[in-house]
Amino acid sequence: MRIITWMDRHGIAFWPFSLALYQRPGVADACLRLQDEAGADVNLLLFCAWRAEIGLIDWAAGELQRAEAALAPVRAVLLPYRQARRALKALAASEPAAAGLYDKVKATELRLEEIAQAYLTPLAQFSPALRRALPLDAAEIAAAAERHLAAYAATLAQPDHPAIAELLAAIS
Repeated sequence: MRIITWMDRHGIAFWPFSLALYQRPGVADACLRLQDEAGADVNLLLFCAWRAEIGLIDWAAGELQRAEAALAPVRAVLLPYRQARRALKALAASEPAAAGLYDKVKATELRLEEIAQAYLTPLAQFSPALRRALPLDAAEIAAAAERHLAAYAATLAQPDHPAIAELLAAIS
């Protein structure tokens, strides 16, 4: 007997969705600009898009704050890995021996990103936010993603950063 999971009933899992979305033209660039220039968390940006994809059309009260708090333990480990990877990338340009270490740190950073998303997934699964029956049409998904991103953008250092509009255009 096969156990029916939440993902069986509600569509694509967050991590594969994120990997596919991140590959779309403009998505990675917009996410990284928001991370570097506005203090955004890329996983939360992707979470906004995924919530729309699975039928959550807005945030419930306090839900965005709970998502940010859920990431804190992983972020405490992830940020130093990101800094190390960036430093190793620069070092690898002049020191070939650093390239192997760069690859290992990059792989660990990616695994930590996946773990961060595992912390976020239950928040959507058990969200009290209004949920629409799937499948949503493209316009409904785009509108929900825009609401999610607008709410998250309001918490950033630069809430009107132009990369927010670029990200919305890339995911729509």
